[in-house]
Amino acid sequence: MRNIEKLHKITLAALLHDCGKIVYRSNDIKRTHSLLGTELLMKYCNDKEILQAVKYHHGKALAQAKLANDNIAYIVYEADNIAAGFDRRDEEGADIKTGFNKYVPLESVFNHLQGSCPDTDKAYHYLRGLAQGEKINYGIRASDNKIQASRDNYAKLLNYFEENLQSLMIKNGKIAKDNFINAGAAQLLKIIEAICSYMPSSTMQKQATDISLYDHVKLTAAIANAMYLYFAENNIIDYKKACFKNNKDYRQKDMFLLVSGDMSGIQDFIYTIANAGALKSLRGRSFYLDMVLEYLADEILQELGLNRCNLIYTGGGHFYLLAANTQTVKDKIAQMKNKCNEWFLQKTGTTLYLELGWQECSAVNFMVPDNAVADTEEYEQIGELFRKLSSKLSKQKLCRYNKQQLIKMFDPQSAINKTRDGIRECGICHTSTAVLADFHGSNDGNTKACILCNKLYDFGREIIAEDKTIFVVLNDNKGLPLPSWDNECSLHIMDKKCLADYDENKIKHLYTKNVLETGNRLATNLWVGDYIVHKLEQENSKYLQIADFEYLAEQSQGIKRLGVLRADVDRLGQTFATAFRDENGTHYLTLSRIAALSRQLSLFFKKYINSICKGNIAGENELDKPLFSLWNNKKNGRQLAIVYSGGDDVFVVGAWDEVLEFAVDLYQTLNHFSNGKITISAGMAMLEHNYPISQMANIAGQLESLAKDSGRNRIALLDNIEQMWADIKGKNKQPVHCYEWPVFIDEVVGEKILFLKKHFKFNTEMEEAVLGQGHLPIGKGQLYRLLEFLREKINGSEENQDKPQRMNIARFIYWLARLQPDKKDIAADADYQKVRGKLYDWLTEKDWQNSRQLLTALVLIIYGLRDKNKEMDNGGKENGTKYIRRS
Repeated sequence: MRNIEKLHKITLAALLHDCGKIVYRSNDIKRTHSLLGTELLMKYCNDKEILQAVKYHHGKALAQAKLANDNIAYIVYEADNIAAGFDRRDEEGADIKTGFNKYVPLESVFNHLQGSCPDTDKAYHYLRGLAQGEKINYGIRASDNKIQASRDNYAKLLNYFEENLQSLMIKNGKIAKDNFINAGAAQLLKIIEAICSYMPSSTMQKQATDISLYDHVKLTAAIANAMYLYFAENNIIDYKKACFKNNKDYRQKDMFLLVSGDMSGIQDFIYTIANAGALKSLRGRSFYLDMVLEYLADEILQELGLNRCNLIYTGGGHFYLLAANTQTVKDKIAQMKNKCNEWFLQKTGTTLYLELGWQECSAVNFMVPDNAVADTEEYEQIGELFRKLSSKLSKQKLCRYNKQQLIKMFDPQSAINKTRDGIRECGICHTSTAVLADFHGSNDGNTKACILCNKLYDFGREIIAEDKTIFVVLNDNKGLPLPSWDNECSLHIMDKKCLADYDENKIKHLYTKNVLETGNRLATNLWVGDYIVHKLEQENSKYLQIADFEYLAEQSQGIKRLGVLRADVDRLGQTFATAFRDENGTHYLTLSRIAALSRQLSLFFKKYINSICKGNIAGENELDKPLFSLWNNKKNGRQLAIVYSGGDDVFVVGAWDEVLEFAVDLYQTLNHFSNGKITISAGMAMLEHNYPISQMANIAGQLESLAKDSGRNRIALLDNIEQMWADIKGKNKQPVHCYEWPVFIDEVVGEKILFLKKHFKFNTEMEEAVLGQGHLPIGKGQLYRLLEFLREKINGSEENQDKPQRMNIARFIYWLARLQPDKKDIAADADYQKVRGKLYDWLTEKDWQNSRQLLTALVLIIYGLRDKNKEMDNGGKENGTKYIRRS
C-alpha cells in the first residue's frame, strides 16, 4: 500500500538530488556535488531520508552508505540513471581530471535533431533565469561567439535559489526546518524551472550537454514517483534489491505506463461562434480549451497520486503523462475518460471528446545503450513506443462512446438530449440543452446564447486585463464550468488582491498566466501566447476592449483587409519519433531529449511568441534586431491578435500587411531558435473583416495545407478564391503564390518589390509608406495592365490547364514603350531603361519563376496602395464596393 508521505519525500528528493551542481559551479570548492547539495539543504531541511537521497544518489557512495533496504535513496538513484539514459560512471566534482568543464553552457537541444551539427555550428544558450527579461534566449553558434556559463552567473542564481528554499521553511509566519517537508511539489518544481532551465544537467565534455538541469530533475522525479507506486501495489519493499543490486532485471519489467490524452473537436468548438464579438469569443474559447487540457491533466495526475513532475508534455490538444503500470491506474484512467466524456456530451454535445490511452513500457525503453546502432530495434525503442501509443489512440477514437452513453444519446429524455428551453437553440453553439439569454456580445437582443457561450464571451473579454493573471478552480458553479468527476467545478479569473480573500484549503487548482513567480501561494504557471492590440471600450471604462476584426482591418496599409494566418511546424510527429538519430549510430533518442524538445517548442509558441508580436526579437546581448517589413517602416508592436498558439501551431489575425510581416518574423525567429532544424509552413488569406470566421479559418487552413503539400517550409498567400482552388486541385503547374520562405523574403520582397519601389514613382495620392523612391511615373491603370500581362503568362487557359496561355508580347512591348518619359527628365529616363530591360527579361524568359514572383510582388504593392477616398478594382477604376475582386 502506498504511503503518501513517502511518495512526497521521493518527489522532493528527486527534484533536489542535483542541487549541489549549482553550488559546485558557483565557486572553486573541490568536493562532489552530492556532498555540496547535502550541505546546502541541511540549512533548510532536517528530513533524514531526503538528505540521504541527495548525498548518496551515485553508485559508489550508495554502495558504501549502509542504508536500510527500504530507503528512498535507492529509488532516486535508479530514477536518476533512467532519466539520464545511461548508467552514471563519473560524478561532477569528484575529480578535476575526469573531463568535466563546469563552465560549459547549455547546448541547444536542436543541435542533435535531424543529425548532429559540426562543432562550429552547434549552438549554446546564455546562462540566465527563465523569466529574466523578455529577450529570447537563442542558441548562439560557437562559430559566432564562444560563450561560457560564468561562475558569477551561477552565484547569482544560487542566491536566488537559497532565497526560495528559505521561503519553503515558512508556515504561519514561523521559520522552521520541519516546515520544509510540507512544501508543495509544484511549488518546488516552479522554483527549479525559474532557476535551472538554462543550466546543463551534465558538464562532462565527452557527452552532449543539451539537457537542462530542470528537465533532468523533473524527469527523475516523474520516474521515481511511478516506480514507487508500482512497488507499492506489487508489495515490493526491498528497494535496494530492485533499484541497486538487481536493477538490470527490473529495467526489463514493464513498470511504467506512458499515458496520452487527445482532445478532439477543438476547431469545431472554437470556430462555432457568431460574427458579433467574434474575436472575444475566439480568444475566450481558445484559452478555455487550454485551461481545460491543463486542468484535466492535473485531475488525472491527482487521481493517480502523482504531481506535475509526471506531466511530460501538454499543448496543441494533447498531453503525455508517465504513470505506474498497475491495474488500479488503468481502471482509474478508464473511469475518468468515461466521466469526462459524459460531461462533454451534456455541455457540448458530440463536439468535444477526450481520448485517453496508455502503452506499457519498461526502463530500457527510455534508455539507449552506449553500443546501440541507428535503425536497430534496440535503438528505436522509444520511437516505437510513441508510434504504438499513437496508433492505439487512433483505433480507440473509432469507438468513442460506451454502451451506456450511446443509450443516453438515443434517449430524447436523457440529460444529454432533454430540451430545457422549448424548441429554441443557442445562437452560438446551436445546442438546445441549456437555458438561453441575450448574447453578451450583441446589442440587438436578437441573438440568444446558452450560459456556457455567454461565459466564454465574458472570459475572452476579461483575460486581456493585465492584472487578471490568476486562474482558480473551485468546487462551485459560479464560474466557467469545467469537467468534473463528482462535485461541480468552475474556473474563476482574478487578480492577486482577490486571491487573498480565498481560503487556501478551498482552492482545487491554482494557475498563473505568464507570471513565473515563486512563493507559497502561486502554484502552476502557464505560458500563454495572448498578445493583442486593445483599447478602452469607452472613456472611464474599466474594461479593455479587444480590437475587433473591423478595427484590425482598418489598421492595414492600403486596402483595409484582415490578414488571417495559420502556421504549423512541419513533420512534428515524425520529429518526436525518429529525428534524434545520428548517421554514426550515436545515441540521442531518449525520453529526456524528447521532453526537453517538447518544452522548448512550448516555450517558443507560448512564451516567446508574445515577444515576437511586440517586436522584441533580439536575443541576449543584442541591443536590437530589425523586424521584417514590406514597406521599410519600423513599428513597435504589431497590429494583430493571437487567437491561438499551442505547442506547434499558430492562428493569428490582424492588419493584413502586419500579419504577413509577423509570419516572416515567426519563420526567421524559429529558424534561429532551432538552429535551422525546425521548419514551419503557413497559409495567409486577406479577407473582408465581416467574412464568416469559420470560412476564414478554413481558407487559411487550406492555404497552410497547400504550403505543406508543395514541399513544406513555405508560405502560401491568397490572391483570389478561384486561384486558390485551382492551386489546391492541381490545375496549375505550380501554386501561384506559394514560396519557400527564403525565396519569398529574398526574391519576392528583397528583389521584386524593392525593384518596383526603387524605379517607379507611384501615384502621389497613394500611401506614402508604399510610394516608390524612383523617378519613373506610373498610374493605377498601368499597374493593372502589367498585372494582366503577368497573369496571361502564368495562368493556364480554360481549355487546357496544363499549358500556359501565350502572352501577347507585342502588346506588352507597346505597354513598355508608353512608359517612356521625356528624355529631358534624365533621372526618370535612367529608371525607365532599367525597368524596360528587367521587365522584358522577366516576362519573356521561358522559366516563369521571375514572372510568378513579380506577380506576387505587384499584388502586394497594389494592396498597399490606396486612393484617399476609394479603393480600386482590378482595372484601376474606382470601386464603390471597396473590394478588389481579382488582385
